[in-house]
Amino acid sequence: MLLTNTYIVCKYTGAMRTDFRDFEERLYRVAETQGGCFTAKQALHAGYSYRLQHYYRARGKWDALDRGIFRLRNHPHADREDLVRWSLWSHDRSGRPQIIFSHATALSFHELGDFNPGRFHVIAPQAFRKPPTPGLVIHRASLPWDESEAHDGFWVTNPLRSLLDGVEANLEPDHLIRAIEEGIRRDLVSWPDIVRKAVSPTAKRFLEVYAVEHQIKQMLPALVN
Repeated sequence: MLLTNTYIVCKYTGAMRTDFRDFEERLYRVAETQGGCFTAKQALHAGYSYRLQHYYRARGKWDALDRGIFRLRNHPHADREDLVRWSLWSHDRSGRPQIIFSHATALSFHELGDFNPGRFHVIAPQAFRKPPTPGLVIHRASLPWDESEAHDGFWVTNPLRSLLDGVEANLEPDHLIRAIEEGIRRDLVSWPDIVRKAVSPTAKRFLEVYAVEHQIKQMLPALVN
């Protein structure tokens, strides 16, 4: 009887270890695409009950970044863990990110101009329902899919959309001009694309003044029309 019980215990323990390895592999696959970070809901879907999540936090295997947001302790830090954390915070009930980093935050990310905003600027849909937070500036808009790009754990507006958003937001003109020139020099944007996308009076006026000051005559017909 003792041998039988020992066999059952060993078999059960072996199954538990296999389950935990499965949990770890599933969670790692998710966290790897998010700079080692993940949400409590993602951990739950990987197999970790909330009680087990508390155990892993208490044992120091997971670092708590925010309420319901964690990072694998031994995973290298992401280059922009701050952006990953906000993106995870924005997840809707289905686990999809609801914000796209934009304006000065996106320009800083793309290293265009000399922007270092004190708060994070994001574009979110009209239906976004997360409570206001001091560290975030939310711009409500519907963003076409081809005006953003995916990075590990977050989305950011592409250079062209970032520049035009900066113009619309009346960011520092000298910084914007430098950002535009850097974008063109690095082949991230082109003058024809900038002019084609500048449809608002604010954007057209900014570029018209720039074209006159820099004697870029080929820009003027498109901007005036």
